[in-house]
Amino acid sequence: MIEDYRKARKAGLRQVQQDVSAGRYPYPPALSEIIKDRGYQGEVPIGVVEIDMALIAGTRTQGRQNSFSRGFMPLLEETSEFAAKWSALIDSQREEGLRDPIIVYEYMQRFYVQEGNKRVSVMRYLEMPTITASVTRMLPMPSDSKESRIYQEFLRFYRVCPIYGITFSEEGSYERLAIFAGQDLDHPWPDERVADLRASTPTDAAKRVVPDIQAELEQLDLGRTRLRAAIRARIEREQSGLDAMRSRPVLENPSSILAGRADEIRSRISLARTLIGSRLDRAADEVSHLGRQVRALSPLATLERGYAVVQTADGTIIRAPEQSEVGEALSVRVAGGRFGALHVDTDPYTPPAPQAPTDDRARPEQDRTENDEETA
Repeated sequence: MIEDYRKARKAGLRQVQQDVSAGRYPYPPALSEIIKDRGYQGEVPIGVVEIDMALIAGTRTQGRQNSFSRGFMPLLEETSEFAAKWSALIDSQREEGLRDPIIVYEYMQRFYVQEGNKRVSVMRYLEMPTITASVTRMLPMPSDSKESRIYQEFLRFYRVCPIYGITFSEEGSYERLAIFAGQDLDHPWPDERVADLRASTPTDAAKRVVPDIQAELEQLDLGRTRLRAAIRARIEREQSGLDAMRSRPVLENPSSILAGRADEIRSRISLARTLIGSRLDRAADEVSHLGRQVRALSPLATLERGYAVVQTADGTIIRAPEQSEVGEALSVRVAGGRFGALHVDTDPYTPPAPQAPTDDRARPEQDRTENDEETA
């Protein structure tokens, strides 16, 4: 929530003012600056472990130092993208927890953040005691200083009892702790002894083994809330899908699609009838035209114009008078049928006499005769 960011920023600005007034560097120190002059031997990957928030001292590089106070409280404006991401992280932490480990470098029992500065800031604001981190140890250069000797003793202690957070300011303290626990710094400690040592009190050790019932109930309530929200969201999504489907015209009135198809079918039937009728009309015209051609070329048409076909008794067609003898019986085919004929020596056909001209046609001839006589 942005309200949380507002409170965290206010605390960060106040811390910066206090540090400046006291003459201290107001931002998280950068490990790159610390080892610039001291140097280091090498890097040793430790793995993913729980580290104390109190041991996180600064950042690996100088990249985002000015975004945080020395205690990792945010400093950028509330309207920045940084503020929005920070607010989203704290909401995620409250709902389901931050699962991805941060990436840190350990130097002289202090941790410097390479990746996860905003997550450290959120956990500091929520006053969480520990955070999961992927740790890489940077081994300091050998030195005869008291600080270096105490750290070398810590490395012996860590090999047999991998616990961060137990720090001493005097030499021999880790040896005395081992004797007090009935162990030494040469052999790995039993797991239960390590678990006891991680807890500050027996009650705290029991809490680490037995889950807190209130915390478990809160987790159950949170799970139920998430489940209800997920089910409700799924139901609302499916209901919206059903509403969208029902709002479609085809589902509001299913017969509308049939009506549209019926209109299309009627239109296609009408078009088919028109095309078939046109095709039949053209075919009828073509048949009629062919029929007229056949009739024009048929011998029957010739007979209908007055011609006849003369044949002998055996069906031979007579094309010349010499093909039959006088007195021979012949068959004559005319348009109306057949009849018999007898070949005679003389042709009974008599051509008609030419017709005399009419009075209207003869008058001009008389006029010409009269005119000739007058001229003479």
